[in-house]
Amino acid sequence: MDIIPSIFTTNEAEFTDQLSIMNVAPIDSVHIDIADGIFVSNKTFASPEITQNVLQQLVCELHLMVADPLAVLPLWADVCNMNRVLFHYETGVDVAAVTEAIHEYGWEAGLVLNPETPFTVIEPFVEALDSVMFMGVAPGAQGQTLIPQVLAKAYACRQKYPDLYLEWDGDVTEETLPHIMNTGVNAVCPGHAAFSS
Repeated sequence: MDIIPSIFTTNEAEFTDQLSIMNVAPIDSVHIDIADGIFVSNKTFASPEITQNVLQQLVCELHLMVADPLAVLPLWADVCNMNRVLFHYETGVDVAAVTEAIHEYGWEAGLVLNPETPFTVIEPFVEALDSVMFMGVAPGAQGQTLIPQVLAKAYACRQKYPDLYLEWDGDVTEETLPHIMNTGVNAVCPGHAAFSS
């Protein structure tokens, strides 16, 4: 299982500090949360310039908790270590169009599902998607408690799509990790647990 620590910061100093910590961690990838204060109530600080300058050998993925994912993509176009961009089904955007736009930048495209959204919504797009992420908590804040029903949803998706790359975001801790692993997801994105430990 891949461990992709999640960076959810509100200011430049914190963002730079957490990226720097990741450079010396035993990991391959970093997950950067971008929240616009519209799709979710919180707003994050994330800089493509700082990412490009600070990250060394690591690749990164963007988690777009934003109302307009297409507006964010050009801002990150010059970040050479970008490999995946994930956006939310619940924004109501044209999933096929956003997926195509992400692929045009040379990145993998992932669809994020909130806890209440059934995994079956991916069916019309699954052939074009590179990954699906399950939110184990409501998006937009760290330190929440895992919603158990999402475990069954992730497991059912794994059974139907055995080769699809699946990620989990939300309340990844030493206590919840065994249960998350049993769903068959390929990656977890610990945030609060990683940086508060």
